Amino acid sequence: MKKGILIGGGVLLAAIVIAVGLIFAGLDSIIKSAIESYGPDMTQSDVSVDDVSVSTSGEGSIKGMSVDNPEGFESEKAFTLGGIDVQIDTDTVTGDVVTINKIAIREPH
Repeated sequence: MKKGILIGGGVLLAAIVIAVGLIFAGLDSIIKSAIESYGPDMTQSDVSVDDVSVSTSGEGSIKGMSVDNPEGFESEKAFTLGGIDVQIDTDTVTGDVVTINKIAIREPH
């Protein structure tokens, strides 16, 4: 009976590890899709991102972000960014206040 419980526990642990790995593997594309899906609702214009990279160490970057102007503006783009780099303290993510150690905006136009 104990052998069956150990095997069942091992299988459950392996399934959890695989599920967490798949979530982290797809996290970059999930964030990119969220920015491009929710951004237009907030800005009333197109929002695009070239690449998103997030690590479990609390560092992340967004590359090639572009926000179009809403209808009625003369210029096509409201702004473009070469990239945004962010570093957060992962120990604070589950707390009431998240500590952001760095935000660097590169090549704003």
